[in-house]
Amino acid sequence: MAFLYHRIVSEPREPEVRERPEAANKGEAASESPLVPIPVTAEEVARQKRRKILTWVASIPTVLAVSGWIYKRSTDPIRAQQSFDAGQRLYEVARYDQAIVACDRAIALKSDFADAYMLRGRAYIALYDPEHAKKDHGYARYLDGR
Repeated sequence: MAFLYHRIVSEPREPEVRERPEAANKGEAASESPLVPIPVTAEEVARQKRRKILTWVASIPTVLAVSGWIYKRSTDPIRAQQSFDAGQRLYEVARYDQAIVACDRAIALKSDFADAYMLRGRAYIALYDPEHAKKDHGYARYLDGR
């Protein structure tokens, strides 16, 4: 095994109690411990390089996942509005079950969408389900009051 590289490390030493700067003599330089070269093999240097490359390669999926999540969060309000608009059109043509599904999708994309809760409540009333309608209208009023 040939030693090709040297790594510089400081010698282990006892911890010192440092004096405050104003108490130290102004003319003396601070004493530092000398650095001692430690032999490092070529295999260890290659291993360190591989570790750095692997770290960068492994971070790429993480960055992609985070950027995908940010993109999804930024486009969700647009998709929520589109789902709500579809729910309104379905409600107007008396397709109440499908309007409820469209409102569910809008609420899943944007949980504080008060208009979607209100429309879903009106669709439940049209289907003679006052219990669900009461919950949705109450939550819509709560969201509007915030």
